[in-house]
Amino acid sequence: MGDNPIFHRVPDHPILNLEVAQRALARHRDCGDDCAARRYFLALVPALSQGQRPVDGRDSVGDSDGSRWAR
Repeated sequence: MGDNPIFHRVPDHPILNLEVAQRALARHRDCGDDCAARRYFLALVPALSQGQRPVDGRDSVGDSDGSRWAR
């Protein structure tokens, strides 16, 4: 499964469950910095554990491009 390039893509749906995010991060622990999924879960796990908004930066009131949360 780890050899499939799709395995290393960022999920196409928001992950809002800390336990699921932690398991996914553990599956990518041996991946390099070029793994998009690893980078996504590295940022997501601390955010979920602190109760912050999801990494993708979108909110539920129509901010679909995430520009309001751009850094």
